[in-house]
Amino acid sequence: MEIDGVVTTPVLSYVFSNTGEHKVKITTKKLENLFKNAKELISVDFSECDGSVYTSMKNLFYYCTSLLSITWGDCTLPKVNTLEYAFYNCTSLSSIDLSPLSGADVTSMQNTFTSCEKLTGVIWGECRFPNLTNINRAFMNCGKLTSISLSPFEGSVASINVGYLFYDCISL
Repeated sequence: MEIDGVVTTPVLSYVFSNTGEHKVKITTKKLENLFKNAKELISVDFSECDGSVYTSMKNLFYYCTSLLSITWGDCTLPKVNTLEYAFYNCTSLSSIDLSPLSGADVTSMQNTFTSCEKLTGVIWGECRFPNLTNINRAFMNCGKLTSISLSPFEGSVASINVGYLFYDCISL
């Protein structure tokens, strides 16, 4: 819901290993840097959030080295336009479900999963990236990644930066 240009959403729940469960209202259209460097973050639950207003997930979970799970519930993310560094160095995260994401407006996934050492796979659901121009280093240093579906990237723009996309993914 938007009131005078300010987005108001229901409560977001999250858990830190050292301080327990917290709940907060998010009053922004961008999730940028929301949990950046929150090294004690274990889980986040977006089930009660209206994801239709969020436009950016840049650095959302950057360096959340203890992150184990993300719950989306009925939250959908149709307007997100960047996933740059969104899960960068989430070294404890073994899988991620991105099926709530439309992908239609996403232009950059640079370093999205870089150094997610335990990541074994990504669930894309119906997510598609027709406007993606940068996927540079997106899965770099994901040593446990055993397979990845590239179907969400079919039909992406003709010129796309894929440098070091799977660099050091030794299990692929």
